[in-house]
Amino acid sequence: MKIVTLTKIKLLFAVMLLLSIFSCYQVMHQDEPENEEEEEKERYDGPAEAMLQEFDKTKDPTLGVIPQFRMEAARQKTRLLEEENTGFASRTVGWQERGPFKDAPGVSNGNSRGTANASTGGRIRAVMVDAADPTGKTVFVGSASGGLWKTTDITAAIPNWFPVDDFLSNLAITAITQDPSNPSIIYFCTGESFFNIGSVQGEGVFKSVDGGASFTQLPSSKSFTYCTRIVCDYQGKIYLATRDGLKRSLNGGASWDDATPTGMDRRICDLRISSLAAPGRLHIVSGIFSAQTYRYTDAPQTVTNAGYTAATSPFPGLNMRAEIAVNGNTLYALPANSSYEVPAIYKSIDGGANWTVTGAQPTAGWAAGQAWYSLSVTINPANSNEVIVGGLDNWRSVDGGNTWTQISSWIGTNVNYCHADQHAAIWYDNGNKFLSANDGGIFYSSDKGTTFTCRNIGLRIKQFYSVAIHPTTTDYFLAGAQDNGSHLLSSAGLGTSVEVTGGDGAFVHIDQNEPTYQFTSYVYNQVRRSRTGGAFWLSVDLNASTGRFINPSDYDNSANIMYSSTIPGSYKRWLNPQANLDPIENDVTIPELGTSQISIITVSPYTADRMFVGSAGGNGSRLLRISRARTRASNVSTDLLNITPANANPNAYLSSIAIGSNENNLIACYANFGINNLFATIDGGTNWTAIDGNLPDMPVRWVIFDPNSNTKAIIATELGVWFTNQINGASTVWIPSPGFPKVRTDMLQYRASDGLVAAATYGRGIWTSKAAEVLPVENFELSAAWADKGAALNWNFIASNVGTGLFTVQSSSSGTTFNDVITQNRTSANDFTNKINAVSVPTIYFRIKYTGIDGEIAYSNVVKLTGNKNTKSNVAIIGLYPNPTVNSISVNYFTPTAGNASYSIMDQTGRTVWHKSEKAGYQGNFITTQNVSNLAAGAYIFSVTINGERTQQRFVKQ
Repeated sequence: MKIVTLTKIKLLFAVMLLLSIFSCYQVMHQDEPENEEEEEKERYDGPAEAMLQEFDKTKDPTLGVIPQFRMEAARQKTRLLEEENTGFASRTVGWQERGPFKDAPGVSNGNSRGTANASTGGRIRAVMVDAADPTGKTVFVGSASGGLWKTTDITAAIPNWFPVDDFLSNLAITAITQDPSNPSIIYFCTGESFFNIGSVQGEGVFKSVDGGASFTQLPSSKSFTYCTRIVCDYQGKIYLATRDGLKRSLNGGASWDDATPTGMDRRICDLRISSLAAPGRLHIVSGIFSAQTYRYTDAPQTVTNAGYTAATSPFPGLNMRAEIAVNGNTLYALPANSSYEVPAIYKSIDGGANWTVTGAQPTAGWAAGQAWYSLSVTINPANSNEVIVGGLDNWRSVDGGNTWTQISSWIGTNVNYCHADQHAAIWYDNGNKFLSANDGGIFYSSDKGTTFTCRNIGLRIKQFYSVAIHPTTTDYFLAGAQDNGSHLLSSAGLGTSVEVTGGDGAFVHIDQNEPTYQFTSYVYNQVRRSRTGGAFWLSVDLNASTGRFINPSDYDNSANIMYSSTIPGSYKRWLNPQANLDPIENDVTIPELGTSQISIITVSPYTADRMFVGSAGGNGSRLLRISRARTRASNVSTDLLNITPANANPNAYLSSIAIGSNENNLIACYANFGINNLFATIDGGTNWTAIDGNLPDMPVRWVIFDPNSNTKAIIATELGVWFTNQINGASTVWIPSPGFPKVRTDMLQYRASDGLVAAATYGRGIWTSKAAEVLPVENFELSAAWADKGAALNWNFIASNVGTGLFTVQSSSSGTTFNDVITQNRTSANDFTNKINAVSVPTIYFRIKYTGIDGEIAYSNVVKLTGNKNTKSNVAIIGLYPNPTVNSISVNYFTPTAGNASYSIMDQTGRTVWHKSEKAGYQGNFITTQNVSNLAAGAYIFSVTINGERTQQRFVKQ
């Protein structure tokens, strides 16, 4: 097999040093299939190239770095916008989680898993066995970008995994710990510290006081954005290893002091404590891409910065990273060198005072040149001579490190299957059980690592780069995942997927006219093709060394041609992708690209043989319209139009191009921090307008138009899916889509036959919804509240025709599957009271379905009412309409008592621009209509205050 050498890694490393940013780039166990006719093992993951691509995609072009600290401001703004758009009844959207719930390798996948039931989840860096459960069955795991998950029976073949909270402000969990003095108190920390740009920045520490049922962020910790380890001592004092020193809290996280040992590098790579039952020794290792130093203290609660002890005979600092494990006075250390290997394993039997090399170590190269990224070590609590280390795979010693045996393999052989890239491990239950967390999820052993079984069924944390929708089969999707292959999802709802091809899963396509032909891709220009409707797949190498790591491509469904990125200044053209022949492909040079490289391709659905391409890097970003794409020769400028937005940042990364109802309506999407991300044109690119509006400063990765309107759009961002109902230049109002996890989202796709939108998230799998639900029809706004006779619904709707259409009230207990309640005529009042009492239901969802006389179907937003509490005692806005409005706004609100009502309108900066008071003369629903014609166009908040109680709701003035 062809192995990528370290030369490329060192070049990348040098480049990143010059940029004064992340200094770690290396290639992880990546190979090409040996034989294209007989597809073999597709190696997983290539973080060096993925990191470089992600760096280019999200850096601030002006600063030349990724300003991850801005994500905190973006999250705060997102929360404010959600509050503004919530009103009294929480609005949500009918997003349906597709998972997958579990997966299995397909018949053409060269990466077998040893057992038929082996399933993969996604990257996990944190794992904890709940000390409050005497059976030892309750386990928490923290996904690198998919949040915290829990099962109450890790021993079950199919654990009952569930996400603790999909709407926490941060889902990038790196470590978790429990207070030994009070197991009801649990902490987790966030943000991967090891400079893998596929990571998601953290937002400090989160705390639970109810045994992990719910978590809240510790405000004192918000600035701790990259955390490697968190531990509690026997009295519940907290110690946090961050990329900016060691933090200590003696008051449950209310405040922190800096406890970094004097003279230590502030990048703390590991932190352990020797005892949880009595005062223990705290062990600290610093140095991430710098020389490691080691210190310890027996007084962690009171030690001063200068009071730590250095080892008399330390293990060496090897300029990369070290991982340690401790059991009483016995410790093991895995120091990694600049080649990303562990040249020797070190051991101490005197509490860290002296370290010596173990008698042996696993086979040379056991860390697979990736020790900066995936490294783990854990000791049997019942026998300090038994230790397990993880790099690419897991290895065990039962004699203190004198001999080693491989106990797991990333590909199914005669050795136990565990997915590649080990990140965390726990040896527990007096040494009888073992858990290994890696890029594929969590794996369980009930016999000290002798055998392994996966525990990933139900763990829905895959990191997808892409998705494609089958044109005619209702529940059929292809999706490409980081380090977990390309998947075919075919369940109605949350179900099983088939990993049809292995390795990293990049862009995927299904021929929309002849869906028998389907395509996945590995890295660069390595494509996998099915001519059998997804049943069998073969590898097609279009030049394995060209293009980007996750290589952008698009498929011309009419001409049956595949286009993709290739060497800088060119695009690749595959002319016979349907033929079972050697590929006819070539690179076409585009003079206008210069040295920049294509970053996105969108084939026109309107003009034959035409596509739009975007680029990044080199001599700057370009947006070009290319005609005669399948026949034009290199260096020919004929039929090529440069339509780059004049006010777009020339060094930005063009990540998506959306085409509306014709080629005059386009949106260009740039991914980076620190720029205008979105530009719209209505004249084919002659004039462009920035439409970022109120969007926070964060990466925007994909954009699509509402299929029924050139003035509405949906975007995929670093914080989930957002939408706008009115593209309006700098005044465009973007709304975070309710009900969608706050997770990085990479791609959106649309199916015209039923209006389905699919979203590929980087950490929470695939999600779908109808476009009509993601983008509620303008002036079709539903609100709800508990009233005396049940759930009172009120909506407004202005249809394009004024016939006698029908309104159908629909309800749901889950927010996804709705049932009809009642249907009433279009001409009847736009309200309804559902005869259900608040105390009789925990939660109920409502939406309104409109059916026009011409068969037009439209849905309102979805509202959620939570029962089991007396909501009728609160002032609440029931309805606000028309919205958007031009001249006046009518506000229907509920007041529990008569009184003086104070109304105010605030703009998006929080400035009050209008105020008025009047008497609300009775208890119940009260309607006030106010003139807003003098307000400038934009988004506003209308608030009502009565007897000190306040409610508010957003509206748009046109």
